[in-house]
Amino acid sequence: MNRRVKDLRAASVQFQHVPGDKEANLATVREWTAQAAAAGAELVIFPEMCLTGYWHLRDLPREALDALAEPVPDGESTQALLALAAEYQLSVGAGFIERDADGRLFNSYVVAMPDGRTACHRKLHAFINEHISSGSDYTLFDLPNGTRAGILICYDCNLGENVRINAMILDPYGDVLAETWKADDDMVVADLQAETRAMCTGVRWIRSRRPELYKAVSTPTGREQDIRTVRFSTANPEASNRD
Repeated sequence: MNRRVKDLRAASVQFQHVPGDKEANLATVREWTAQAAAAGAELVIFPEMCLTGYWHLRDLPREALDALAEPVPDGESTQALLALAAEYQLSVGAGFIERDADGRLFNSYVVAMPDGRTACHRKLHAFINEHISSGSDYTLFDLPNGTRAGILICYDCNLGENVRINAMILDPYGDVLAETWKADDDMVVADLQAETRAMCTGVRWIRSRRPELYKAVSTPTGREQDIRTVRFSTANPEASNRD
């Protein structure tokens, strides 16, 4: 079935979070959401783990992580995002630590929509703390205007297979529509035009794929490692494999 692609005005916000202070970070999210709505945005996205803070989590014990974690969608942060989405009639995305029904912790990103729906993505390659698990599913959903959307978090975008399965919020030709050069809190807004996608090379050339030739790229090599080992290791894996 062919899906009609629609235009979307999106806003992207960078800000310096306060480590461990969800109330302060939510206040910042509220302020920027109001500005995004005033700029006519239909979607505003905030950084990874922006509600809980990120790098300070690396050395925290399990008990401290549990104190920051929340369930989705019933937790306070998700409910606060839903309230913002309803108030300003736009979709709001932000990241924090999720705790599931079994007590597992995830680096998660929630998009709250004005119609009351939520989408939650668990980072596929989580490495910041040994107590935070990696997710195992891609996250695809429809925004209220019918635009098909997906979520990837930071390191998830480093592996081409993940990006190829979803898409990044970029011009289909890879052109930068808007960016900030400020090393400070800031927001950029851009119009993502559906007509640009219709005839872009990626959309056209994908029809010439020959999947039977690509099986090798999804076959385990036996050299796969835990994501934390890969991210923080200083050793040369090629050298160790020759020993």
